[in-house]
Amino acid sequence: MSTTIASAALPMSQLNPRMRARVAGRITAVTYRPSTRHPELRAQLSDDTGSIGLVFHGRRAIAGIEPGRYLMATGTVASSPDGNLMFDPEYRLLIAKEESS
Repeated sequence: MSTTIASAALPMSQLNPRMRARVAGRITAVTYRPSTRHPELRAQLSDDTGSIGLVFHGRRAIAGIEPGRYLMATGTVASSPDGNLMFDPEYRLLIAKEESS
C-alpha cells in the first residue's frame, strides 16, 4: 500500500467507538450472512495494529471485496462484543505497491 494512502488513515489500534475515522488495510476474511429480511456482507479489515469489521447491509457480494485486497474505508466506529465495526462505510479499493509493479 502506498505511503501516502497509509498516512491518510488512522491506525486501527487508535479507534474508539462513535468516532468517525478513515482506515486502510488488507481484507483478511469475507463472510455473507443470509437472512430473509436483512442479508449482510462482512469483511474483516486489518492493518499492523489491529482490525475492524466492515458490515454492508443488504449486500450478498461486492466486486473487489475479497480476501487479500487492500481497501480504505471511512465511517463511524461502533463497538460490538466481537470488536469494532463500521456499518455501510464509504470505501475505496486500493492497489498494493507490489501489485502495481
